[in-house]
Amino acid sequence: MKELVENSIDARALHIIVDIEDGGKSLIKIIDDGIGMSKEDLYLCVERHATSKIKDIDDIESISTLGFRGEALPSIASVSETIIKTRQKHSDAGWQLKVVSGEKSEIMPVSCNFGTTFEVKGLFSNLPARKKFLKSSQWEFQYISNLVKLFAVSHHNLSFELNKLGKRVFSSFAKKWGKEVLLPLFDAESLEKFIVYENKINDVKIKIIISDANKASINSKSFYFFLNNRHISGKMLWKAVSDACQGIYMKSMYPQGVIFIDLPPEYVDVNVHPTKMEVRFHNSADIFRIVYNSVKEALLSTKTLYFNNLAGAENVNAPIYNETNEGENPLTFSKNTETKIKNDNHLWTRVLDEIYKDDNRQTNSHQHEKIDFKPEITKDYLKESNNLISSPDEIIPELKPQGIRIIGQLFNSYIIAESPTGLLLIDQHALHEALIHKSLLEYYEKDRDYPGQLLLFPVIIDISTEQIERFIKAQNLLQKFGLSLEIFGEKQLIIRGVPQIPILRQKEISVENFISKILDSNLEDRAFFLHNAVSFIACDMAIKSGKPLNITEMNWLLDEMYNKKITNCPHGRPVMICMDNKEILTRFGRK
Repeated sequence: MKELVENSIDARALHIIVDIEDGGKSLIKIIDDGIGMSKEDLYLCVERHATSKIKDIDDIESISTLGFRGEALPSIASVSETIIKTRQKHSDAGWQLKVVSGEKSEIMPVSCNFGTTFEVKGLFSNLPARKKFLKSSQWEFQYISNLVKLFAVSHHNLSFELNKLGKRVFSSFAKKWGKEVLLPLFDAESLEKFIVYENKINDVKIKIIISDANKASINSKSFYFFLNNRHISGKMLWKAVSDACQGIYMKSMYPQGVIFIDLPPEYVDVNVHPTKMEVRFHNSADIFRIVYNSVKEALLSTKTLYFNNLAGAENVNAPIYNETNEGENPLTFSKNTETKIKNDNHLWTRVLDEIYKDDNRQTNSHQHEKIDFKPEITKDYLKESNNLISSPDEIIPELKPQGIRIIGQLFNSYIIAESPTGLLLIDQHALHEALIHKSLLEYYEKDRDYPGQLLLFPVIIDISTEQIERFIKAQNLLQKFGLSLEIFGEKQLIIRGVPQIPILRQKEISVENFISKILDSNLEDRAFFLHNAVSFIACDMAIKSGKPLNITEMNWLLDEMYNKKITNCPHGRPVMICMDNKEILTRFGRK
């Protein structure tokens, strides 16, 4: 059935009808309104290796159709009774060819509509040994139904109809690009939460419709890839999508949706697999990067709308995240934070000196000028810093997102706030963790060498053979991250230096534990390693659940959440739960 529908699409049909009986065992009928065939082409179409889809030798290296091998029709005709009726638009009458178990009859004139009709009856009737391997009629029909729905998505500019025993069970009309193209695969209510995104990079066009984190799936079977309108499967493409979703979706949850990739046919080989489901890109690294960046941008692009809807679109004017406007929002590690918080360097150094006053290592202001930590880290220690700062307001101004009013704190773990659209419940630890993670990650993603600090006394740790192998392959990456490590003995490492991050200098966080976590990561994947390493640091740095916060601290956290468009922690958990006004009114029986 698949090859017959593909032939109809290649014949420039606008409307395709598929009739099925007994799961296709008794009848498969495909009707299209395409360009049809001449009498000569009709006779040749059931010959092996015959095709009308190649005009010259260059077409073999640049395939723009859904297939050209010429194997489908003769193969089908050899194991069934096949009747083909066809008529070209400029012809007054059509032609009919009947093939029974590979034996052709004479071509006869016939009265029929423009286009081509294929009737396949008694599939494998002459091969009972092969027929018994067909699955149940219900299973076979469901398989055909899924294929028709995928065609309706991949060629949403065409109309499709599926009939079972003469009754229509599915129909899809031609649609323009948008969420509606996924109606054959998803219900309309679910699609309301999906994100639509388009991008073009050189000769590659990419279109994405993807669910947000609230509509994640428990498996990866609800995500589809289409290359030049051909449904394909691709481990490399899925890897790019799953990497881009890391930290946005919860662990073991997956996105739903589709990605359309359009690129010149000569850039890809679609003929490496009999079903053409697997393809080979001429430059896989470029395609991976394009898909990864596009999915990431698609997911980030909705955060402004998300926060606008919460606080009122007329009140919030925070910029959309874009790699091109990094200069507009200084990073957490930027030296230019004085424009936002005055004298932060000096005050932060005083807090650090107090925190580490019992440490054997000397702490000086020069060390901390390399990376300028803003109050998201000092906030944990304001109350415990022996009143070094008379009031938190000196470095944490009274910041409040417009349209948002903080009500208080629940269980010393969750910030309660109201917005013009409803009630907000914010996880203080998850939010603070996400803010630190974003700042650390953005600094390192600029391909800088992370500042390191030598340990006064090197530390020797025992590691496994697998960890040693990972370490050898990733020494350069670990060095850029600020780690100074050397192999010491057969199964030991000597730690001479660690990243210049305050949390690693506190006594409750052991250097050995940190290095062990690092070496258990996938060090061959730079993005994966970086995400996990920074997640471990951010989790330990963040404000803990159960810690009381004052109103200034809560205001600052919400302001940073809105400015940086934080919706999930590095592990994918949401930082905020929203209950809109409609739900509140409904629960109280007022609506």
